Amino acid sequence: MTTGVCYFTKEDNLMGSQDLAAFVEASDISTRIGRVFTGQVILVNAGTQLLHLMDHGAWSGSYTISTAKNGMGSQEGSEKTPHGLHCVVEKIGEGAAPLAVFSERKPTGEIATPQDPIGRIVGRILRLDGLEDEKNRGGNVDSFNRYIYIHGTNRLEELGFPKSRGCVRMDPEGVIDLFNRVHKDALVYIYGSPDQEIFGA
Repeated sequence: MTTGVCYFTKEDNLMGSQDLAAFVEASDISTRIGRVFTGQVILVNAGTQLLHLMDHGAWSGSYTISTAKNGMGSQEGSEKTPHGLHCVVEKIGEGAAPLAVFSERKPTGEIATPQDPIGRIVGRILRLDGLEDEKNRGGNVDSFNRYIYIHGTNRLEELGFPKSRGCVRMDPEGVIDLFNRVHKDALVYIYGSPDQEIFGA
């Protein structure tokens, strides 16, 4: 399992048939709810623990991630990663050091280390807002109110495994790369399950 940001040729990329099907599904959902793809879609595959960036319909790169230890779900207080279509509503941390620690979306002035036993939010934050009513938006399943992020982590050894408390964790350098490449309002589609081995054909 690779860590951080990985780039591959078309012939040996990490995307499988499930990822391409998810891209089509996300497009269908987006059309039904009146949101047109803005050119960039982040695909978060909880089954493979990989995040793929699609740029104007083309695969652009993959990153190893960590979704929730408690599995998939949207309930407030569940510490699960929500399924479904989201968008990036805030980009936080531009210019901060890769291991700069954030609390409540503000830098604390601390610098984390990989040896720190506590998992920290570091480097960059992409805050997500759910777009599907009663699935990840509104009531007690609201991703924005649950503070669901894509963010950097200092616990690099946990990447590739479901270990987070609901957010999507990334390597600090990887999340900086993603942060620099995606724009606000980019769509994010979260799918799959860490309880299954889903690798696509």
